[in-house]
Amino acid sequence: MNSVPAGVAAFPIAAGGLALGLGTAAPEYSPEPLWQPLAAAGFLALVGIVVIWRVRAKGDPLAAAPRRGNTLLPESILWAIAAYLAASVVLQWATRLVWPIPIDPDTPDPVGALEGTLRQDALRAVVATNGAAILGGLAVLTIIGRRFEGGARQFWSGRRRLGRGLLWVAGVTVAAAVLCNLTSHLTAFAIHWAWPEFEFAEHTVIEVLHSGLAPLGLVVLAWAGAVAIAPVAEEMFFRGMLQTFLVTYLSSRWVAILLTAVAFATVHSQVQHLPALVLLAVLLGVAYERTGAIWVPVAAHALFNLSTLVGLAVFGGRS
Repeated sequence: MNSVPAGVAAFPIAAGGLALGLGTAAPEYSPEPLWQPLAAAGFLALVGIVVIWRVRAKGDPLAAAPRRGNTLLPESILWAIAAYLAASVVLQWATRLVWPIPIDPDTPDPVGALEGTLRQDALRAVVATNGAAILGGLAVLTIIGRRFEGGARQFWSGRRRLGRGLLWVAGVTVAAAVLCNLTSHLTAFAIHWAWPEFEFAEHTVIEVLHSGLAPLGLVVLAWAGAVAIAPVAEEMFFRGMLQTFLVTYLSSRWVAILLTAVAFATVHSQVQHLPALVLLAVLLGVAYERTGAIWVPVAAHALFNLSTLVGLAVFGGRS
């Protein structure tokens, strides 16, 4: 398969994945005629991709993964984590000084005061999270430039052809849109069945975006963080650094992918999404191993987050 047909084929597959995400991100808000065809089409597309991949693969599909020369050390990982945590603590403290929560039990408009508090909570969370991701990402990029063969440029571009990378982005987008969202809903159903009184924690930013209380500036910051900042920062650290480090020291790509996936899911607080996030991270990890280019999981991660936010924006008001 040459790069031009692969690149051309990637775009309709990616578009289908995004469309499927609209149906799977929030099926309880989706019209029934839209949800069922999207889920069926996405599942058939995913089965086709898996069949083609298995037919073409001989033995371990990761056996031919490109080598990523590096001199990563345990302290490299610790320095990256310390940089992110330090930035997060400082920015959370700074945002509380800039946007303090006004608490007045005698306010004549308690509903309005609550809405204002939610908006301020969301604003602080978005600014602190985005800022910590940017600063932490810069620290990771600095370490990568010193510890990876070819520096940051080789780390981002890899050695494989562009068309192959686009196909992997499209395939992971479709797979994530189908499997991860369905896994998340099934997990939530299982938890509710086992513990009917269990209350799911919703992220403050998602709660405000869902309620329609968020001003335009907050919406733009939240979307920028989810679609651009978080995918870049998280993929550089989890797939680029942690997974590469584990591959080197464990000599097993599959074990490294799984351990990195568990770590990735653990840092996200919503328990109903943990199995789906592990699955998402495994897909991203496999894509990174097969291509050796970090832009591939970054793009797939961004498209997955985009489909979720678009689904929330389109269907969020139909509860």
